[in-house]
Amino acid sequence: MISFISGRIVETGENKIVLENNGIGYDITVSADTLAKCQNKDDVQLFIYMSVREDSITLFGFYDKTEKEMFLRLITVSGIGPKLASTILSGMSSQQLALKIAVGDHSALSKIKGIGKKTAERIIVELKDKIAVEGESVDWEVQDFDQTPRNISDAIFALMSLGLTKAEALSAVGKVSDKTKPAEEILAQALKRA
Repeated sequence: MISFISGRIVETGENKIVLENNGIGYDITVSADTLAKCQNKDDVQLFIYMSVREDSITLFGFYDKTEKEMFLRLITVSGIGPKLASTILSGMSSQQLALKIAVGDHSALSKIKGIGKKTAERIIVELKDKIAVEGESVDWEVQDFDQTPRNISDAIFALMSLGLTKAEALSAVGKVSDKTKPAEEILAQALKRA
């Protein structure tokens, strides 16, 4: 099993990076988010998921472990394979996706290419409990933050759904300077500080 590949970017294409390591070029499928983060960089390290099928071996690369963990959760959903999971992560970042799943926003998910209403609902149904903190329901967490502005409570809940404890999530969001921004931006800044 390949955990990660570090190397020099030789070529980029639509959702693809060719990474050269010790004279070998690895053709790696990536999300639009990972591709954007790799722009203007010569050397990168990508976390890898290797998909082995009867007729092919495909490498999927991720700029950070958070995106890879979301990818691994997505492929547990019935009807979603690695290619569709990568497409979903091209439609929105893993942080945005966690937030949309946590709040049950199937309309935002169904706007992603290849995802219809039924698939979006299936993603939410099958992953909501996996993203909820240690099996606690989403409703309980939202009620707990009733007195907190919605953007902040959404960011805190999304951090908790990604594995942070409540104290860690509160601390990370507390370090964000501008708490008037949308939840997605607060979440992104908090993840950098977590």
